[in-house]
Parts: sequence; structure tokens; C-alpha cells
Amino acid sequence: AEGHFSGKVRREGVNLQVITADEGKLLWLSPALPGGTHDVKAAREHDIIKACEQLDLEVLVVLR
Repeated sequence: AEGHFSGKVRREGVNLQVITADEGKLLWLSPALPGGTHDVKAAREHDIIKACEQLDLEVLVVLR
């Protein structure tokens, strides 16, 4: 993941957001963002709330 340097872990990487079912089945996977992207910023950028609504999942937190 060249160009995706994360200062936190001091190496290249990516930030992926996922939604899974209780048993671990993958329901949704975001596109990759640079590893240094904060999780809240990534969730906002990928509109994870809308993804939950489309999957008919209850949302417990709203990111503003």
C-alpha cells in the first residue's frame, strides 16, 4: 500500500471499515483509505450510517 503511511504504526498500511453480522459474516467493506486516516473520519467519508440503513441494521451511534 505504497503512499499509505501511518505514523501511528510507522509503516505503510490502509484503513478499511467493515460491517459484519454477529457470527462474523462480512456484510459491507469500504474502499481503502490511507493507514493514517482516523476511524471516525473514514466512517464519515464512506457514510457508514447510510450503509447500515441499507442493510437494515440498527444504528447506535451517529457520527457528526
